[in-house]
Amino acid sequence: MAESLTPTAMTEDLERRRVAAAGYHFDAGDTSSARTLLEEVIESALHGRVRAEALRRLGTIRYFDDAETAVDILTRALDETEGEADLEIAIARDLAWLGMLRGELRAAARYARRALDAALRLGDRELLAQALTAESFTRFLSGRRDFLDPLERAVELGGWSAGMRLFPHPNLMFGILLKWTCRYEAAREKFLEMQRYSADRGEESSLAFLLYHMSELECFTGNMPEALEYAGQSVDLAVHTGQQATLSVSLYSLALVLAQRGELDEARARAEEGLRLARATPGSRVRALQNLGVLGFIELSDRRAEEAWSCYEQIEDFERDSGWRELGLIRWHPDAVEALISLGRLDRAKGILDELEGRAEDLAHPWGRSSAARCRGLLAGAEGDIGAAVTELDAAVSLARPLGQPFELGRSLLALGTAQRRSDQTQQARASLREARELFDRLGNDLWRDRAEDELERTGPRATRRGALTPTEARVAELVVTGKSNRDVGKELFISEKTVEVNLTRIYAKLGVHSRTELAARLAAEARTNR
Repeated sequence: MAESLTPTAMTEDLERRRVAAAGYHFDAGDTSSARTLLEEVIESALHGRVRAEALRRLGTIRYFDDAETAVDILTRALDETEGEADLEIAIARDLAWLGMLRGELRAAARYARRALDAALRLGDRELLAQALTAESFTRFLSGRRDFLDPLERAVELGGWSAGMRLFPHPNLMFGILLKWTCRYEAAREKFLEMQRYSADRGEESSLAFLLYHMSELECFTGNMPEALEYAGQSVDLAVHTGQQATLSVSLYSLALVLAQRGELDEARARAEEGLRLARATPGSRVRALQNLGVLGFIELSDRRAEEAWSCYEQIEDFERDSGWRELGLIRWHPDAVEALISLGRLDRAKGILDELEGRAEDLAHPWGRSSAARCRGLLAGAEGDIGAAVTELDAAVSLARPLGQPFELGRSLLALGTAQRRSDQTQQARASLREARELFDRLGNDLWRDRAEDELERTGPRATRRGALTPTEARVAELVVTGKSNRDVGKELFISEKTVEVNLTRIYAKLGVHSRTELAARLAAEARTNR
């Protein structure tokens, strides 16, 4: 309305009001109108603060659908900020966030430092809080232990305006880092606070981004109905506001929830769609990796270890090239280790596990320590050291209990129960496996519940009916006589091909047979006798 009442001769006032209107359109979820208004201003304004501000806002909008274009626009804007310290800070801050999204961590750190240095000189509390927030995130992704220091200072500063956008509000970003470092209750408080803040402002542009984080948090903590609801809302809002990059991560959150509910086909479809969108949206490399991470877990859950490893290998390549060292955003290391163990590539699995353990200790990351202990136990079991496997997996369960992540605890209990069964600790195995089954059942995950149930059945009388054979040897024998190769048996039981060979040698010795044919005949004779 102000624009419509402004005389055409007052060019700068017209442009300034169009820029302001564009900001409100964007916050209200009308990305198309916002872009049109800003592009008109950029076309007509030759230079000056209004043009730089229009470029900055357009770059911010394009952040949500084309990060490469956003970088070009913001770089142009930065070139036009001479003498405008507040704009320089805001643009450098936005370029830092874009660098993180694109996986260009070194460039992101440079821009974050530029914004922070300029903000310290200017002394504006709000801009300083935003620059400190970007600095905190670059430290986190680089694997620095002091990553929270700048963000805690940003939150203490306060002083930001009631009109500050949801992304990257310091309180929201603080909640995200709390979530990724397993401080779930504190993170939930921040998210709910920012959800109310968004509702009060009527802002839709960043709400899909917040809801994806809320969904991931509730998924981690086992509140699956809430996680599913938040993920669905995030997808709907991303579609409504035309944000392709955000839609890809909204689909990731939906795929994660479905995968942890055991709905693998639907989860795979969502993750593949999210991956396609991320790859089609320039500069959305991290979003692509998030979808690859959940796809790997889906394939691992489906016992397709080769396909799972192909996903994780791409994430490993990215981390090696980018200097990325955090553990909370893309949680891929433990599943990669499991996939490699299933493939019999134990040396390769050990290398990734060593990296996981090193980072977990450097960062004092509770989930990293727990999952590393589980992987160490699985690796020991695959190498035939069942005693060490039980010890490591017992430690993994102890570390997982205080995390507040029931699915992670269930996985560790399942692994521990399996190792206890293999070491003839029948009573302990039953207790571990029953607890795992109950956790998976509470989460609504039939797939993993059935796995715990299968292991539990092997601790009963039927599992030892062949006398001299251990439960694992009996299961290996059953699968071998069906014509499966050692490799296929390993995949079925989640043990290495070498472990299958060791068990088969023991089976032959115990039963006095020398070939698969003789083994099949012996088992068939025993079955007739038992009937």
